[in-house]
Amino acid sequence: VPGYIPEGFELETLTVVKYMDGSYTAEYSFVNNVNDRLTISSCTIEDFEATAGLATEGEQCVIGKNVAYFWSDEYTSSQGLNILMKNQLIGITGNNINRENIRNIAEQIYLSQ
Repeated sequence: VPGYIPEGFELETLTVVKYMDGSYTAEYSFVNNVNDRLTISSCTIEDFEATAGLATEGEQCVIGKNVAYFWSDEYTSSQGLNILMKNQLIGITGNNINRENIRNIAEQIYLSQ
């Protein structure tokens, strides 16, 4: 479980899929007592070639040595951050979660690598 999760969120599910080529995807799903959701997903990539899932049109910030991209969807009240870290594409998505918390999650993931 990631080192930082906003207060009040509890792990609901963890799904890990390993593929025949040795790559994997992992998805942590968290929920709080008012049914706000937080999802952290990771998939392995090779040589930073798999960037199709990286949304690059949002506000940028730097986490460690990596550029992260914030995005938001006003229709669903969700927002998130996408970042490439080493050989992983990381996505953090939540509804009713502020950017500071999303950034803190990403920073803790970076520090744990």
